[in-house]
Amino acid sequence: MDILIERCKDEQYLVGDTWKPLTRRVETAHMKNTQPVEWIFYDNEYGTVLGDASKTGDYPCVRWSGIHGGASDIEAAHRMANTRNIDEFAALQREIRVLSLEGVFADCHGRIGSIHSGQVDLRPKDWTGPFPYPGWQWTERTFETLPESARPHNIDPTSGVVVSANAHITGKDEETWTSLPEASYRLRRLTQLLEDLDQVGHHDMVAASYDEVDLCAQELLAIWEPLLPDDPRCKALCAWAATQTPYADDKAHASISLFHALHQEVLRAFFLPYFGQKRIERFLNDFSLTLYFQHHIDPVLKLEKPDILDQKTLKELLHMAWPRALKLTQSEDWALPVHAPFKNVLTDGQLPSFLGVSQPPVRLPGGPVCAFQSRRIKLYGEPLYFGPAFHYLMDMSEQGGWYNIAGGASELPWGPGYGKGIKAWLEGDFIPLGDPTSAPPSHKK
Repeated sequence: MDILIERCKDEQYLVGDTWKPLTRRVETAHMKNTQPVEWIFYDNEYGTVLGDASKTGDYPCVRWSGIHGGASDIEAAHRMANTRNIDEFAALQREIRVLSLEGVFADCHGRIGSIHSGQVDLRPKDWTGPFPYPGWQWTERTFETLPESARPHNIDPTSGVVVSANAHITGKDEETWTSLPEASYRLRRLTQLLEDLDQVGHHDMVAASYDEVDLCAQELLAIWEPLLPDDPRCKALCAWAATQTPYADDKAHASISLFHALHQEVLRAFFLPYFGQKRIERFLNDFSLTLYFQHHIDPVLKLEKPDILDQKTLKELLHMAWPRALKLTQSEDWALPVHAPFKNVLTDGQLPSFLGVSQPPVRLPGGPVCAFQSRRIKLYGEPLYFGPAFHYLMDMSEQGGWYNIAGGASELPWGPGYGKGIKAWLEGDFIPLGDPTSAPPSHKK
């Protein structure tokens, strides 16, 4: 999905020096016990303009490249159930156009692989998709899609491991398939943990899933250390980052919290001159700028783009950010460490805990970029909690597998498994599903 900014007036849009007509479309929504509501849209050959294009202004125009491939997607998904090896599965994965996802798969013959589904347009050379592009500058809109040869895939990798973690994915000639990926820290940490093993077993997979090393802190603080204030707490933070262990104790969790507070305050100081106080507060607090743009921002903070940020300016930003970060970690609104409540949706945690309908908050393992990824953000003032809601581990050579799920296996409060999974999920204990013959995996600190 891409977004242009179209310059519009009088139901027209600008391309180069030429005004072209938009198509006005009226959609009527019929709702129970109320009058029908009409919505007016304006379309062009690229997508749908969001806004009243009869009035002069710049409006977003949204294009979902593969949106018309729904029927083929459903057909491919139906046929996947009958595939017998990863070659057959990968061939069907290539046919999916609407959903852009990285599929990871294995078969009972011991083969593994991954392939990206979806469809991506051939964009202008100076645009990879993470920000809206000025449509009036794109004078030759051909609407070609990337060729099938550019589709990212990794079948039977020589490393013997396939890792997927929502990171940046490119084609063979560096074509961008994920405009707003997560930063690569989790992907690289999981790869570190698994690639060097002669044979990966159940316990290795669980240990990787529960790993709490923060590569973002390790890499950034190695660069920031000589630029930070002369404060023993800075030295302690850098020492922790360089000597992290896979499992974080209370002191390490406090360090994770302080580092990400510092990271956020550096971003605040960096963007303030560009956006102003009100807008940057909205970006950080309402839209979670860090979550969506960290992949693009962190290379700047690593001084890899000196035309954008040099060492002298970074030092100034760090000195401004440090006292603010210390203050932020003492605030009740700060998101780390993540303490997540497990509340019944209907009662919203208002009933007494002894009834067992809701659970008190628990501290989640990991952090925003750890292998065990946990974070809390606010979206329009409402808290959202992120974490691996469940783990499922299976050996393709045997029946069944092993799982844990945070809320337990029952949806209803009177069900036998309701709320019974939190402890196992937090501690890395697993429950059999089906009839696995292998020993239960575990991860004991």
